[in-house]
Amino acid sequence: MRTLAYGAGLACLLSLGCANVLGIEDTEEAPACQSGDYSYNGGDGPGEGPRVGGRGEDYSCVNNLPQPLAESDTVDISLVIVNLINPTEPIGGIKVRACGSRGDVNCTNVVAQAVSGADGSATLTVPTRSNRGLTGYQGYLEFEGPDSQGRVFMPYLQFFTRPVTRDRFFPLLLVRREDFVTLFSDHQDVAGDSSLGALALEAVDCPNAMIDQGAVGAPNVRFAIADSCRHLTASSQEFYFANSVPSTTVKATQSALAIGGFIGVKPANDVVVEAYWRTDAQNLRVVQDRVIVRPGALTTLRFEPNQ
Repeated sequence: MRTLAYGAGLACLLSLGCANVLGIEDTEEAPACQSGDYSYNGGDGPGEGPRVGGRGEDYSCVNNLPQPLAESDTVDISLVIVNLINPTEPIGGIKVRACGSRGDVNCTNVVAQAVSGADGSATLTVPTRSNRGLTGYQGYLEFEGPDSQGRVFMPYLQFFTRPVTRDRFFPLLLVRREDFVTLFSDHQDVAGDSSLGALALEAVDCPNAMIDQGAVGAPNVRFAIADSCRHLTASSQEFYFANSVPSTTVKATQSALAIGGFIGVKPANDVVVEAYWRTDAQNLRVVQDRVIVRPGALTTLRFEPNQ
């Protein structure tokens, strides 16, 4: 019976009367992508209730966010660049550029640049003054190899959910394309597709947003991409780190390493990313931001509450 069915189906596909045989209307179309098909869409929760939970879950600043000004015309962004696969290994020779604004999608206005030293460190002195005063640095950073050993790492873009109004320190984990693909062993085709980009997001709560070294990550945060039908496909994957490796089955940040994101993101200059705390309860949106995703590159963002 199976052989006969297969043969009938094959003949059907090669004939002109396939739609009638299979009982499909000639005008029937594949269902269009709907909100929430490829990414969490914000759900139906009211975003109400207590705003303080367990360790790393204090969102009392949301909707009451202070907006400090810088105290000088420039601030320093200090970096230590290491290998994601071996975080004890510093990476020297990486070129870092500070782009003048988020609207400068090709980074034609470079306001600071540096090359990481043998210890992986680099410091960029960036401007904080705008036509509205000392509002802080509101651009983004570009990272590009090869490193001092000639190894090629994925290009990175680093964004900030809040203007940089004080000296800041950020560790950065670079990864080679082949290692990135290995991390997603069940989805190597999409992870290795250099025509698509990826997002890696780190969640912190209100108090930890003010801490650069030793900050506690925020658990129970789910990331989302607005207008996901435009930016994602059925092959795209949402992931979160669990037991120090990315998992596509976990659906929220974990307390040990509160990092997640998406692979297989279509390149665009206006990808709106969001973060929701405890989608099963408060469902509080704590971050919304707009970033650039480039083909073959990894866009990173520390999700500090900005609502």
